[in-house]
Amino acid sequence: MTQAPRSLDEQARLISALAQMGGLTETLLLDAARYGFDEAGDSTANDVKTLAGFLSWAKPLRFLRDRLGPQGWVPGRHPDLETVISPDRTFQVACATGNPATGTDRMPSTHLDKGPLAGLAIAGNQQLSFPRSVHPQFGNSPVAGMETWYLLQYVDLDEEGRGEIRVELSLPKHFTGSRPGVSRPKRGYINAWKPRLKLSPIQIGDEAEYRQDELEEEIDVRVEPRGG
Repeated sequence: MTQAPRSLDEQARLISALAQMGGLTETLLLDAARYGFDEAGDSTANDVKTLAGFLSWAKPLRFLRDRLGPQGWVPGRHPDLETVISPDRTFQVACATGNPATGTDRMPSTHLDKGPLAGLAIAGNQQLSFPRSVHPQFGNSPVAGMETWYLLQYVDLDEEGRGEIRVELSLPKHFTGSRPGVSRPKRGYINAWKPRLKLSPIQIGDEAEYRQDELEEEIDVRVEPRGG
């Protein structure tokens, strides 16, 4: 399901929005997603079942850390939330596999549930102070704490291995593991995002040699709080 081509105005807004996020570019983010896809594609039937999914999650993050490190970005190594942190420490980027709505006009969800730290990070998200001329959803609210954005991706292939990777850089707004009156969220899914910066889909040909169900076996470290 390829999204409609962006207008020149939409493209300019995307470029401007990313440029104000520590110098991110669409090319860099798409290269990170493609790198993870290619690394996962090197797995075989003799590898452990979850390897392809693990690589598709971990390798894009490694790619971003490698490329952005010289610009002052640093790794964020939380117990169940690995990220790369912007030079001004106002936001961080994590990676995740999304569901089929990723990159479309429908609202996506993460494919797998996430740990409590992801929920706490999402609870602290507030919109960045970009001008509305860059993107109407950004508003002008002040930065408060560190926001957590996700490079969300979904591989949509047919039986012959042709299709696309849909990618977006989006700010989570709802975590199903959060409950009123509960100070620490439980595991849950991220199922609402705003803003959503939908990137161009990556077209995939005959080089895909692994199944979507293998790719979706993403690894997520489970950490239980002390004291129950």
